[in-house]
Amino acid sequence: MENKKRIVWIDQLKGIAFIFVIIGHLGIGKTFKSWIYSFHMPLFFFATGFTMNFEKMNKTSFKDFFLTHAKRMLIPYFWMQMLSFCLRQVAVMVKQKGEVPVPKYLLGVITGNNNLVGSPSNPLYYVLVLFMAELVIWAFVKLCKANKTGVALCSVFFLPVGLILTKVDLVWHASCVPAAVFFIVVGNLLMDLYKANREELESLNAFKYIVSILVLFALGFVCWKFNGRFSLHGNYYGEEFVVAAAAAVFTSVAITLCVMKLPSMKLITFIGQNTLFYMGIHKPLILVFEAMFPKYKETTVFIIAATVACALLLVPATLIAKKLFPFVLGTYVEKPDKIQKCGQLLVLLASFIVPYNYCLNHWNGGILKDSALYFVLSLAAFVAVMTGVWALTSKFVPVIYLAGREKKISKQKK
Repeated sequence: MENKKRIVWIDQLKGIAFIFVIIGHLGIGKTFKSWIYSFHMPLFFFATGFTMNFEKMNKTSFKDFFLTHAKRMLIPYFWMQMLSFCLRQVAVMVKQKGEVPVPKYLLGVITGNNNLVGSPSNPLYYVLVLFMAELVIWAFVKLCKANKTGVALCSVFFLPVGLILTKVDLVWHASCVPAAVFFIVVGNLLMDLYKANREELESLNAFKYIVSILVLFALGFVCWKFNGRFSLHGNYYGEEFVVAAAAAVFTSVAITLCVMKLPSMKLITFIGQNTLFYMGIHKPLILVFEAMFPKYKETTVFIIAATVACALLLVPATLIAKKLFPFVLGTYVEKPDKIQKCGQLLVLLASFIVPYNYCLNHWNGGILKDSALYFVLSLAAFVAVMTGVWALTSKFVPVIYLAGREKKISKQKK
């Protein structure tokens, strides 16, 4: 659970980590991509651990904890998948060939694992894994009464479950939750270590500070070279998990020490504060860029340009979402204004245009030729999910609930 007061360098750390995520999803060389994958996702989980408050978590009931995180993560997950679907449709239109597999993607949104069924935005698996990992940590915190040593031991004993399931694909990538729990707890312990030695660290002269960073980078690089490919997405950690974890820790700490000395950068901080939205939308946006410039998608110029474009274009998109559709980002307003109420209705209506458009454009031969039953089942699942989203959200944002509550209040006053 995050503290109310944000720490700027942690936001900047998340922002820089996300830049690595974008680069990793572009057509870069295999070696550089493998190195990025050795730390970029663990770095996000470390950052989550930096701000986690076990004492506060221990005082929170499961119901409150679950509902808070469901609103903050699961509801945005489904909405961002729908937005990503639209971007994928744009990419297909730009290419002027191919087709977006609607039934498959709707099923993929529910399974949450593109290794089983493809989804509009595969990187959103991170949100599902983080949601489950925090629930597990809540259980460990309750079990150990917020004792950090106990929570750390629980995370270590829980880790073999994930290692046994290496390369096993489960719904919502559940098999990599033990590793995520481990990285979050390690991040929390690293923050305690930083707080305990903060004065000594800040008193280091520039030469010693730079040497420390270089040594950490070197250790992380050696561990990565020895261990090989690391993939949290695939629950695969190379030759040895311990070496993979060491590579992630050394490199992440080195990057963190660098970020601590960086001046405040508004764009990077903004990305770090809105990584959920950036994580969900960037991959489909990259597909649009690749569809627009297919000949250049593996060039260095394209990689740099696409990275900058993603970082900049998602700024206004995020600001618009915050203003019109805050619940898409997991933010809720007790008394939304008229613009936000209109935004709620627009998003709800737009989400149902996806299956409707599919029916309209493909009824003659499309659905029946492929699989009528498959489409009907997918559509039913989609409606069920949207109904569930409505039910979870209705207590906080939709116009119908708010209108009903206002009537109830007016009656009570009378």
